[in-house]
Amino acid sequence: MSATWMLQALLTGALLSAGALMADRVAGWFGRPRRGIWAAAMAGSVLLPALALWAPGVVPGFGVLQTVLDRVRGIEPVVLEGLVAVIEADPGSVAGSSFNAASGFSMILGAGWVALSLVMLFAIAWTYARLLSVRRRCAAADIEGTTVLVSESAGPAVLGLVRPAVVIPRWVLHSPAEERDLIVRHEREHIIGGDTWLLALSALAVAAMPWNLPLWWQHWRLRLAVETDCDARVLAHGANRRAYGQILIRTASRGPFLSWVAPAWGKPASHLQRRILAMTAKRPMYYRLFSTLLVGFIVASVAAACDVARHGQDTGFPTEPSLIITTAQPETTVLPRTVEGQALELEQPEVLELEKRQEATPAARQVMGLNAVLRNNVPANGAKPLIFVDGVRSESLDNIDPAAIDMIEVIKGGAAVKLYGAEAQDGVIRITMKAGRGGSGQGSSSPLQRTGR
Repeated sequence: MSATWMLQALLTGALLSAGALMADRVAGWFGRPRRGIWAAAMAGSVLLPALALWAPGVVPGFGVLQTVLDRVRGIEPVVLEGLVAVIEADPGSVAGSSFNAASGFSMILGAGWVALSLVMLFAIAWTYARLLSVRRRCAAADIEGTTVLVSESAGPAVLGLVRPAVVIPRWVLHSPAEERDLIVRHEREHIIGGDTWLLALSALAVAAMPWNLPLWWQHWRLRLAVETDCDARVLAHGANRRAYGQILIRTASRGPFLSWVAPAWGKPASHLQRRILAMTAKRPMYYRLFSTLLVGFIVASVAAACDVARHGQDTGFPTEPSLIITTAQPETTVLPRTVEGQALELEQPEVLELEKRQEATPAARQVMGLNAVLRNNVPANGAKPLIFVDGVRSESLDNIDPAAIDMIEVIKGGAAVKLYGAEAQDGVIRITMKAGRGGSGQGSSSPLQRTGR
């Protein structure tokens, strides 16, 4: 886990939120349920970043965001500045103190994440304990053949997961029969639709990523969608829209709001106007045309979200900058030995032997540091980068003398694609040889050198 990954998760959630908002509008025009849209957006906001972190090959990539950025930026090569590791003659640290600082920052982020999640889980547990306490104090009653629980002031709401029950405040018993029937029917629709489980899982998703602001907004929209869908089902059974809207307004002005994870009639108050508008809104004249356009944006948003989650470095964001490594002494260079199907192993038998020693010489530590930096910046998901030796394409590194290497460059993401085309989407390894030691040592074909490197 790192700040870069968290940023990608935020961008993924924001893109999915935009797509869900447009899908919500289209569903409203066609009178379709909306809660599934926001539930899917929340699931994607959690699962896409998680899969990209733990199973990167599972998340598909579409290249939508990279195409947009290419049109905005033009076709000039972009060399990301940010990580330039130069191994000096006395490298006591692997790539300078910046690696240690980044590691410490990641640990702080992780500790803060865990602390926030624990606080959220405690709040959810406390809320449900409070709701169960309210439920135990309720008395059972029968309204038009439906068993309900009557409280002094809490409700109307549905309490419980395994055995959900309708809870109504005592004043509902003294309301007109039509109003009482509609209130109870609304809460029964919540139970039939499984809304209590949906909102409980939504709250747990927020607790899993409490720093993810788009996820919080999606949860808020899901609560609204749960209520508007329930309103639509009640109206579909023949309820009068005007009478139902008046009951919503009267009910919303009474009684406390029980919980942000329990379906409650008319609450929070910010939902009331939206619910009434959803019941009375008319479709635009050209809603089918608008829907077609919005569907295109929805697909693009979802595809871009997948791109951000899967290949943050391929979208042009500074998550995987180009890496340039120079070696100061011939005996400290490291040669990538093999390029295999599953991963790139960048090591020498001599280095492995030196790593086993507790006290290595400065030159040995230089070799190990260079080896570690390369191993951490070369694709490890089965991809095979392009290899260039003094500007000439090479399929193998086995015939190169390690002592003859002057410089190794690892280029990733959007920079590699811009320099070498789509074929370089898995990265580029460029090796410059020393003059008179197995290569020209000129590196004249390096676009990076032509831009000032």
